[in-house]
Amino acid sequence: MKKRRGVNYLFCLIFIGACTAGGNQNGNIAPEEILTNYLAGDIIISVSDAYEMYDQDTSGVTLLDIRDQSLFSKSHELGAVHLPYNEMMHAKPQSFPNYKNQVFLVYSDQFTKAVDAFFVLKKKGLPNVKVIQGNFSEEAGMLVDISMDARYNYSDEFEKAKKRFEQKPVAPPPVVIPKRKVITQKKKVVEEEEGC
Repeated sequence: MKKRRGVNYLFCLIFIGACTAGGNQNGNIAPEEILTNYLAGDIIISVSDAYEMYDQDTSGVTLLDIRDQSLFSKSHELGAVHLPYNEMMHAKPQSFPNYKNQVFLVYSDQFTKAVDAFFVLKKKGLPNVKVIQGNFSEEAGMLVDISMDARYNYSDEFEKAKKRFEQKPVAPPPVVIPKRKVITQKKKVVEEEEGC
């Protein structure tokens, strides 16, 4: 069992290195590579393992809360760093402390949002990102394990997130100026010229 785990771990390291090297010049990787990275490796981490990992290395592990400011202000995990999802889109990798060596454990009150955040962070070039397998509960004031929740199919969650991430925003329709307005503007110009 240990030998197999070691082989899987080695494969994951090689694969993650290949994915990171295969990105563009900024170190970013494509959504397809991110999904493959997820399928090949250990991206989802249980709530208990996340707590244990954070307790063992608080300087090398960051609990990243991506909920809105109002929710974070009410309650959050002790020691968590707050970066709302909508601000994450504009954040530069350098704004994350020690981002190349830090392990980021992402959580939200909705697992789907945490998966989306995973794609954003990986696209920005953060190498060590994991999604906590739990939703933050305001009532409990802590993460609640969702590993036994039949509503979640993790492969589907990542596949859907990849599709959402790849969708390009629809351009707004061009502004059409009514003809009447154009004619009125032309008349004004002509009348002003004749009056001079």
